[in-house]
Amino acid sequence: MELTHNTTLAKYSSLVAEVDAAKKAGFTSLELSAKKVADYLEAGFSELELKLLLNGLNIPGMGYLIDIERQGLDKNKLIQDATHIFSLAKKSGAKGVQVLSGPLDVNAVVSFKENKEYQGYNGLLGLEIDEIIKQTAENLKILADRAEEFGLVIYLEALAWTPLRRLEHQIAAIELAGKKNVKLLIDFWHLDTCGNTPEDIKKIDPHLIYGIHVCDGLANTSDIPEEIHLRNVDLGQGVIDLQAWVNAVKSTGYDGWWASESFYRKEHQDMPLDNAKKHYQVLESLILK
Repeated sequence: MELTHNTTLAKYSSLVAEVDAAKKAGFTSLELSAKKVADYLEAGFSELELKLLLNGLNIPGMGYLIDIERQGLDKNKLIQDATHIFSLAKKSGAKGVQVLSGPLDVNAVVSFKENKEYQGYNGLLGLEIDEIIKQTAENLKILADRAEEFGLVIYLEALAWTPLRRLEHQIAAIELAGKKNVKLLIDFWHLDTCGNTPEDIKKIDPHLIYGIHVCDGLANTSDIPEEIHLRNVDLGQGVIDLQAWVNAVKSTGYDGWWASESFYRKEHQDMPLDNAKKHYQVLESLILK
C-alpha cells in the first residue's frame, strides 16, 4: 500500500512547492498534473532538472486527458492532446496517464437535459449506453496503442455527470478495448454519486484496478451532480463512508497506490504543506492502520 500525494492538495502552487510539501509530509509518491509539469518546462527548466526535482519519488500517474470519447475531427485533436501528455509523462518518469470520460463541462449535460443550445463539446450525449461503450472502447484502444509507444498505462476515471459513469459501464468499455495497458481508477466520490456502492467494488478483479482516489462529498439530490458544490468539503467531513469504500477495495486484494483529492475551496487557500500533512494522516488512518 502506497500513500500518494495528489496535485489537488497544492492546487495553486508551483510544481517545486508541491514536491517540497509532499516530501516533507511523508509521501513517497506523486500523482502529477500535466499542466504543472508543462509550466515548469516552459519556464525554462530542463528535463534533467525535472528528473532531479522528482528524484526519489514514485510517479504512478499524471492527470489528465479529457473527453476521451471524441469522434470525427475532434478525434484528431484527442490524439494530439494524448501525445502531448504522454510525452510529459515520460519526461517525468510517470508510469501512467489518467483519462476522463466526457463531456468535462457539466453545463453541456445540463443544457442537453433542458433542451437548450450549448456552444461547446457535447460528447456522446443522447446515444444509447451500448453505443457509448462501443465508441469509448474504440478510442481507448487507439489511446492505449499510442501510450504503449511511450511505455505507459492509461487509467480511466469516469465523471459522475457523464453518460459513461457507472462502474459496470467503465469495466465493459475497458474489456471491449482489450488492451492490457488500460486500467481502472476507483474514485469514491464519482462512483458513490452515480449510485455505485462498496459492494460493487468487492466484485472487481484487483488486476484491473490501477489506483484509488479517496475523496468525500456532500449529499446529492440532483440527477446531474454539480461537482464544484458537492465536493466543497473537507476529507472525512462529508457523507461518504470512506472506511467502507477502503475496506471494499482492500477486500479485492488490491495493494497499489492511494491518493486523496481536495476540492475544498478553503483548503486550496491553505499552505500546501499543511494540506499534505493532514491528508497523509487521514489516509494513514484509513488504509494503513
